[in-house]
Amino acid sequence: MRALAVGIGLLTVGVYVAVMLADMVGAGNGVVLLVRGLVTVISLCVVLYAITVA
Repeated sequence: MRALAVGIGLLTVGVYVAVMLADMVGAGNGVVLLVRGLVTVISLCVVLYAITVA
């Protein structure tokens, strides 16, 4: 259940923080979208892992 909580937390807070940091350093739109996509995929993988293990 802890992995499920971590995955959901990454999905909600992680995407926001990653995009804000990428935008603050002056990254272009493509990089911001790439960072957002990577964090989303990692978060969903953690959620799916938690569901299958539990």
